[in-house]
Amino acid sequence: MGIGFYSGAIITTILIYITLIVLKQIESHVKKSTYNTFYIEINNQQMSHIYKVFEAYNASIKNTEIISNEQENYTVIKIVFKTINNQNKLNIISDLYKLEGIKKVYEEN
Repeated sequence: MGIGFYSGAIITTILIYITLIVLKQIESHVKKSTYNTFYIEINNQQMSHIYKVFEAYNASIKNTEIISNEQENYTVIKIVFKTINNQNKLNIISDLYKLEGIKKVYEEN
């Protein structure tokens, strides 16, 4: 009496675990394909060097916007890009700071 409920509960539990595993894999894949936004403050125009850093890490640039600040005598470049993982993002920041004329690099939250 009631033994049928145990088998149904076990099967349902297994299906729930399988669903959670599959959804976690899908979520990690979706997170990888999100876009990041960097703001880069530079003293002079070195756009080609900046693009080479992104190309070195296979980051695909979606959009670039140049914001001039003539009063402060620097330029801010807004770059929207997609990268494979967070380690590449950290390496990009590190390599950008190695370039001459880079004052500041920060990420939009």
